[in-house]
Amino acid sequence: MLKLTMVFQFHYLQIVYFSASLLSLALAVITNKFPPFHGSRIWKITLLFVALWAGCDGLLKFFADITAKQILLRLSYLGVMGTTMSWSYFVLVYGNCGHLIGRKLKVFLLVIPSVSFLGVMTFSWHPWFYTSLELVQVNGLWVLARRYGPLFWIWAIYAYAVIVSSSILLIRAMVRFPKHYKYRISLLLTAAILPTVPNLLYLMGINLITPYDPSSLFFALSALLIGLGILRYRFFDVVPVAYHSVFQNMKSGVLVLDSSKKILDLNPEAERIFSVTHLKAIGKSLEGLTERAGELITKDRTGSVEMRLNGRLYEISSAPLVSPGNMGEGLILHFHDITAQKDTEKKLSDAYEQLKEIAGTDALTGLLNRWSFFEQARREFVRSQRNGSPFSMILIDLDNFKAVNDNMGHLAGDDVLRKTAGTLVELSRGGDVVARYGGDEFVVMPFQTDETHALELARRYVSAIPPRINSGAEMSVTLSIGIIVYDGSDETTLEDILDRADKAMYASKSGGKNRATIWRSDMKQDVVRI
Repeated sequence: MLKLTMVFQFHYLQIVYFSASLLSLALAVITNKFPPFHGSRIWKITLLFVALWAGCDGLLKFFADITAKQILLRLSYLGVMGTTMSWSYFVLVYGNCGHLIGRKLKVFLLVIPSVSFLGVMTFSWHPWFYTSLELVQVNGLWVLARRYGPLFWIWAIYAYAVIVSSSILLIRAMVRFPKHYKYRISLLLTAAILPTVPNLLYLMGINLITPYDPSSLFFALSALLIGLGILRYRFFDVVPVAYHSVFQNMKSGVLVLDSSKKILDLNPEAERIFSVTHLKAIGKSLEGLTERAGELITKDRTGSVEMRLNGRLYEISSAPLVSPGNMGEGLILHFHDITAQKDTEKKLSDAYEQLKEIAGTDALTGLLNRWSFFEQARREFVRSQRNGSPFSMILIDLDNFKAVNDNMGHLAGDDVLRKTAGTLVELSRGGDVVARYGGDEFVVMPFQTDETHALELARRYVSAIPPRINSGAEMSVTLSIGIIVYDGSDETTLEDILDRADKAMYASKSGGKNRATIWRSDMKQDVVRI
């Protein structure tokens, strides 16, 4: 049974190790708050392994007892091996090389780390990982003096091979991706290589912080670099792993321009839109690609325009492209084919207009529309013919309405129409039918009203409506009204009755406006004038 003696020692560098551990944990927590990105899970696992490694290294120096140090050494190597493997795999995933490692290869690659970790956990029983492990004093501190066995060197060579191989694949990725993505790959490559240098020097006996192993500190520093990339440069917003599959296979066209509007890159869909190959387009000015270059970009360089190209309609949006350090601003142009969308919108608009007609309500005034009015007028006309009751129609036109639209705008015109409609409803009886006939014309069908009452109703309209709609505004809108009262004395149709009301209304206009005219067969006019 192990006997653990609590003997402690302190050195200021222990604070650095503990800080590195806490920093890695903090980065894992911060990363967890970001939306999931490609490789986010393996990245968080890497940070946890780094935290374990740095924390155990700090505690390893804090305890002076050999038994405690042996326990912490075992836990530290769990962090060492976990960090190496997860870090290398994350680099592969980010560099779009993760597909090169299948399930069987993953299992094979874990054989040496698993055997090595088993060797670490059982090093007190054999000399394969450590040939000797002694407690010695260096610079006033008790540390473990280690002599490495063959299993350690197998693990060390394997770890370096894994890191170097993943770095080589990352360099290949740098060649494939455009310039505006390469700074991210460069940052990741620096972070991947950074910890290997001090570790290699440590194994060679060159160490500036003897007797401490600086490797875990540099892994924490690398994690910090990536963390800063996440926070400052939004490192994972558009990862290069997605570049080839997304940029190249997008259904929309994309042009990438530099600050002088020369083409840096374009995807296959953009090649098809402009009928140009990638090789011929790169380096060419936007004007050399299309004569309509000036129309593609909005003045604020962030909006969108619609343009027809090669028989198709596109929505073209632009966004600034700022290089690292804000050295020169370029543009990304996105061409989204909206031909089918616009066709569908037109069909829906036409269908909506038809539905409004069928629904029977005028959208602006809330009155019955022309279609719905005709439906009710036909029913009332048939009933009048059958019963011999009077059938009246009052057709109303707004005088000088065009001047309101021209001088005061269509919003003012709409307000006049709404006020007129509201007043007509207010002045009419409950059973009267009030409708918008079209444009600036209204029609009222009084219920079973003779000539006297129809004329009285028109008088109320002429006297009450103009003051209400002209109040507080520089307008002179009046009413010209035509009245028809059908008594069944001749055979006629509803269309003929409306035509007679229309003639009477125009008689009011030609007679000076602001009046009502009753239709007579000889068009002798009875006029109400205000």
